[in-house]
Amino acid sequence: MINHHSKPKGEPKFSFFTMWFGLIGCGAVWLGIDSFLIKKIIPILIAAPIVIAGIFHLIIGYWTYQNLPWNLPDEKPGLSQTDLNYEIINFQKVGEVVSQVNDGDWDVLSSGVYKIEVTDAAIQALSEKALKSTVERLQLLSGLPQGKREAHGRQYLKEMIDELDSSSMHQIYPLLADDEKYLAFFYDGDHDLKDFVTGLTNNLNGQLAAKNLEEAYFENMPCATFWPVICVYF
Repeated sequence: MINHHSKPKGEPKFSFFTMWFGLIGCGAVWLGIDSFLIKKIIPILIAAPIVIAGIFHLIIGYWTYQNLPWNLPDEKPGLSQTDLNYEIINFQKVGEVVSQVNDGDWDVLSSGVYKIEVTDAAIQALSEKALKSTVERLQLLSGLPQGKREAHGRQYLKEMIDELDSSSMHQIYPLLADDEKYLAFFYDGDHDLKDFVTGLTNNLNGQLAAKNLEEAYFENMPCATFWPVICVYF
């Protein structure tokens, strides 16, 4: 058993113990059934324990074949969490999740490999990055005549809004809210640009106002209460 406890875990594989317990288990089950039902040379009081012992050996053999890690529950903290603390977040882990999503691995958000606080923070960070990207496009329009600037600006914002459904429209709240942290990160402190975006958004959809989105935003972005802008930390 020392060999089984010390060998690397994580991948199913046949081992000496797998074969040993498998053979003993199959032999015992076959011996008990054959001797009692077919040859009728032993009573059920003897055959039953032999069969039970055989099944027990087969279970152990399957366990050794599975070769599961000893600390499996700890490797998926998001699935086993019973309490949440959004005030304490490992931003290095958040960066790892964001990088994996950027590489196309969206399943990492629901895999349970990371704590719920980490994945929630990553979702907020991904939303922030998308908003920041749109604002950066709008910043490039500052040199255009007013008419062209507004036309292109409406187009950019409409593209962003069209990508959101009714259940995720709250994500644009930081662009419309009167909060210095949002102003500093998304607009680099440019009040005129912020007013420009707010005005265009209101023209596109009068319901997209900060007061109408605030409750849904903080309900769906639980980290935002403690960490208004996640992206500045990694």
